Amino acid sequence: MTHDQDEALTLSDRIAVFNQGRVFQVGAPKALYERPANRFVADFIGINNLIDGTVGTVDAARGFLSVETALGALRALPDERLRSGDRCVTCIRPENIAIDGAAAAERNVVRGKIAFAAYLGNTLRYDVDLGQGVTFKADVRDPWHHEEIPIGAGIEVSFPPSSTLAIPADR
Repeated sequence: MTHDQDEALTLSDRIAVFNQGRVFQVGAPKALYERPANRFVADFIGINNLIDGTVGTVDAARGFLSVETALGALRALPDERLRSGDRCVTCIRPENIAIDGAAAAERNVVRGKIAFAAYLGNTLRYDVDLGQGVTFKADVRDPWHHEEIPIGAGIEVSFPPSSTLAIPADR
């Protein structure tokens, strides 16, 4: 048993996430990190940007669904428990967010401004204020070749639907 997430993700082939004596999810480290079962696991394992929303349309042919959020419509990977009209939470990891210049037709795109920047050695982490009370953490993985964006600067962030996960809102 450990509370050290790096240790658990590195050394384990199965992890159990408990909250107040209840098992919330059991699985391989990759499954818990990329496919958390609920908001608690999504928030507990690593850093995650979470946005509340409501499921709009489900595009089964393309494998995505639309989520209406305070930031507008986002496309996300579906969870088999979700149906049109359900409350949900979208999860986007900081390493899956691109800052300026990476926007494409197939990506979710939102505008914001730099609220904070932290140099972490192998990563430069930005807090991006997207408005509506939403702040995203976005990582630049190669800070050696990235000029730090000043606080207050307006930017565009984008992230692919293939790394945007919609999960049921906790009930």
